[in-house]
Amino acid sequence: MKKTDPTMLLDELMDSTPEPDASKRLDEQIRAYETRMQELMTGPARPAVFLCHMKGNGGHDRALCVFEDGTEAMPVIIDPALARRLEAGDQVVVDNRATAVLGLDGARLPTGETVRFERQVSEHLVEVSSRDEHLVLHCARRLRRQITAGEVRPGASLVVNIRQKVAFADLPGADDLSYFRFLDRSPVPDIVASRDIGGPPALIEDCLQHVQQELLQPEVRRRYGLPRSMFHLLVGSTGTGKTLSINAIIRGIGELMARALGVPLDQVPPRVVRFRPDQLLSPWLGTSDSNVARCFDEIIQLAKTPHLTNDGRAVHLPVLVIGEEIEGLGRHRGTDHDGVYDRILTTFLQRLDPARPEFKDHTIVCLFTSNAPHLLDAAMLRRCGMRTHRFARLAKRQAFQAVMDKQLQRLPLAGPDPAGELKRVCVLELASWLYAVENQEAVVELLYVGSGEAVPKFRRDFLTPALLNRAVIQAAEQACRRETGSTGPQGATVTELKEAIDQQVRDLVEQLTEANVREYLDLPDGLRVGTVRRIRPPFVARHAALRAAV
Repeated sequence: MKKTDPTMLLDELMDSTPEPDASKRLDEQIRAYETRMQELMTGPARPAVFLCHMKGNGGHDRALCVFEDGTEAMPVIIDPALARRLEAGDQVVVDNRATAVLGLDGARLPTGETVRFERQVSEHLVEVSSRDEHLVLHCARRLRRQITAGEVRPGASLVVNIRQKVAFADLPGADDLSYFRFLDRSPVPDIVASRDIGGPPALIEDCLQHVQQELLQPEVRRRYGLPRSMFHLLVGSTGTGKTLSINAIIRGIGELMARALGVPLDQVPPRVVRFRPDQLLSPWLGTSDSNVARCFDEIIQLAKTPHLTNDGRAVHLPVLVIGEEIEGLGRHRGTDHDGVYDRILTTFLQRLDPARPEFKDHTIVCLFTSNAPHLLDAAMLRRCGMRTHRFARLAKRQAFQAVMDKQLQRLPLAGPDPAGELKRVCVLELASWLYAVENQEAVVELLYVGSGEAVPKFRRDFLTPALLNRAVIQAAEQACRRETGSTGPQGATVTELKEAIDQQVRDLVEQLTEANVREYLDLPDGLRVGTVRRIRPPFVARHAALRAAV
């Protein structure tokens, strides 16, 4: 082992003596080390929200702060400049022991729940609604500026933290209608009753006249003691025209509102509230009742909201409420074991009462649809005074001709048409084929329970506007393929329309059972079908007969 010279060792020690600057850096490192150790001993700083100033016993300015878990603390604000800057809703950093406010936390964006803004209670407090509860929260400075500038109005969505009792700001990108869950914002349907519906039901004109009078001459209706709101129940099987009629009503009311406001139709604010039972009913206790209350709160809010006309007048526009498949919500009471749905129906009927102020003071048109009206509770019709409108199948020749005339408006037909009579002749020939006694051909026979005589049903018994629409589309597809391939005459032929109607009817017949027959046929009340027997003519003979009839 090599021995070290003592003189050399001393020289090395002298050379390693730190210079003054090095000593200062060492002291800074030691202090930083001690600070980090202190932080490790006491824990990290905690984020909180400042609510208001509190005066301490020693004269020090304290802050009432609330942490993310909802607990409150009153740490000292050491920096006087910071104390002057703090306002309600500011996010701050507090030491782990909650003894002092260390500074502002400007890096984090406020997050939390979204609620509906109701009103400003005072300079620092706002009232909001959430899950059918009304809360009063502290108003952050940013939100206060937005309210003062008129950027936030009742109905707007706010970002809040319920635990911290603070409303932070208006939800970015939200509009005044963002709160409405059941509001239908789809474009106004392009359905005009006189143009698109063959034999439009009187319901359409009744609704439009009612709304027009309420918009233009409400004082006349008040003199006669007529109500502002109206309630209608549309019943009938699928495809009989309920939805088409509702779309025509939406269009007609939209045009009336556009004229009242003096704006184009596409600028009329949304006024249709639409709901289905599956949107209201929930397996969770109390949620269904809350959904029903929320839906009616939205209806009331829309009805109460005034709109300015182009000449500066404030008017209240009608609200159209559409409840689809209402039998799912209004079934007979006493049919469920625990009474849950009975309670929901009771809540629904209480809110739907025409005697309530919102229905007496505003124009609200309620249209409910049902495919199974026999399932509805009698109190629903009695309580609301609903008028029932039945949409039946096209069992009468006149109804068929009116609907078919509309269906063929845009369909090119084959053959010369010098006098513009081709469509009329086509409609008459189809009507004769379906309704003339000598052309009757049964497609199914029904045997009722307790009866020994089979009842025949013909093609006309299955006809609905929706079925005819599908048949016209099918014939148009065939004519289009033929014209594209240059294999025959241009335009659809009567034969193709007959074959398409026949196929659509036969497709329905294949789905018939003793249990679902009422969904496809209009049958007498009180009778129950025991047997369904399909009549299947030979394919070649059937189509040969069709072509021979042309």
